[in-house]
Amino acid sequence: MTTKATIVIPCYNDGAYIRDAVASARRQTYPAIEILIVDDGSEDAATKETLRQLEQEGLCVVRSDHQGVAHARNTGIRRAAGAYILPLDADDVIEPEYIAEAIAVLEKDPSVGMVYCEADFFGERSGKWEMPEFRMEYMLTQNVIFNAAVFRKA
Repeated sequence: MTTKATIVIPCYNDGAYIRDAVASARRQTYPAIEILIVDDGSEDAATKETLRQLEQEGLCVVRSDHQGVAHARNTGIRRAAGAYILPLDADDVIEPEYIAEAIAVLEKDPSVGMVYCEADFFGERSGKWEMPEFRMEYMLTQNVIFNAAVFRKA
């Protein structure tokens, strides 16, 4: 039996982009995916309509008052049924193999706390997102990875 992974997508007025994020989540090769969208109090009509449509398509949309992206992510993580979590911003996309490859690393080595990948900009800006080499002392003082890392819910 495959362990479930939950993709948590916080959304605040990102109706113009969220369908692309959801499509990339749906394309995952990992066989047990839950997609959970947290509406962080979106105010614009287009986003509200898009979220209503996604809910009609069978996706879980959790609504909350606008309290910021961190609160929305944490709300989604608390509601997640998956043993693995991937926070995915509503204006980001992931490659189809990402979750399968990340979970393989986590399952192979229980001492690994999270798995993240390289990233590319797209849209108005393009090219590789240059990030520093991982060093724990950097993690304590600055943002050296982006939020789309896969980790164990536990």
